[in-house]
Amino acid sequence: MKLFAHSGIACLFACGIGLAAPLASAAETVTYTFVSDTLGNPGRQVVKRDDDGLYTVTFTYKNNGRGPDLAERYRLAPDGSFQEYHVNGRSTMGAVIDEHFERTGSKAAWQSTMPRATISESR
Repeated sequence: MKLFAHSGIACLFACGIGLAAPLASAAETVTYTFVSDTLGNPGRQVVKRDDDGLYTVTFTYKNNGRGPDLAERYRLAPDGSFQEYHVNGRSTMGAVIDEHFERTGSKAAWQSTMPRATISESR
C-alpha cells in the first residue's frame, strides 16, 4: 500500500497512475491510499492487472461527502495505445459517468451517456 498526502499534486499523480505506471506483466494489485491531517483517509485507488493484460482501476475520494467514485477497465494494444477503455461511476457532484471505447481492427467506437461515434481508419 502506498500513502499520499492530501494535496492537488498527489491527487493528480494518483488519479493517473494506472496509465502513467503500467504494472509488470504478471498479475499484480497495487493500492494507493490518500491521507490528510484534516480528512483522515479520504480516498484510495486500487490498480489491478490480470495475466491477460486487462487493467481494472477503482478510485474513490470524498471531501465533505462529495467526490468521484470510478470503476475503470482498460487494455492496451501492443503499441501502447488503448485497445479498449470503459469507465462507470459518478463524478464529484454525482453525475453519472458511463464511457466506453473499443478498437477492433481498423474501426474504433466510442460511447458516452450522450454522444456516440464510430470511425474507420482509411489507408
